[in-house]
Amino acid sequence: LQDSFRMSENVYNLLPGDEILAPKPPRYVSKFKPAVLLETKANKDPMRTMGPAKVEVPSPDKYLKKHSKEPRSPDKMQISQRHACTVKKPPVPARTDNPPMGIHTKKNFIRTAIFVTVKPKPAIVDTNKGHKQLLDNSGHAPKYTKKKGLPLIIDTISQKQHKQCLEAKMSQVEKDIDILERFKTIYIPNE
Repeated sequence: LQDSFRMSENVYNLLPGDEILAPKPPRYVSKFKPAVLLETKANKDPMRTMGPAKVEVPSPDKYLKKHSKEPRSPDKMQISQRHACTVKKPPVPARTDNPPMGIHTKKNFIRTAIFVTVKPKPAIVDTNKGHKQLLDNSGHAPKYTKKKGLPLIIDTISQKQHKQCLEAKMSQVEKDIDILERFKTIYIPNE
């Protein structure tokens, strides 16, 4: 009876026993692994010298120069040949030659100069290549400054007082001028 009592009341029996784990399936190994290993080895072996082995080595005479990889502009000779004129202009007259006389035209150069003078519209230059944008549409000039309803000069109190003082002096000067113009002779007493 004591043996059966010991077996049932043992503390170690209360502890959970070892769990029986299911066996893991075998690890997946691709059937193409040996072919891939052979292919990578065949591709890597020639590159082990920092690049492909069969590359033409540049000659020492053709070394890399500064700015050689940048795009080049066309030569000046090609540009001048492209824009070359076929007809030559007449030579510049010498200093001793007399100017042609007796040539009259009916064109009024003063009137055409008056009509031709047109002020350029204000513009802003965007890029260093000279692209211009009109200042009205660019947003750089505030539009409220161009409204006709607003006064151009904003007067402060001191400016208004100064203006009134100047106007009073001008009216006094005009009265004095009227008095002087009325009479032919004016008597000024010695004091």
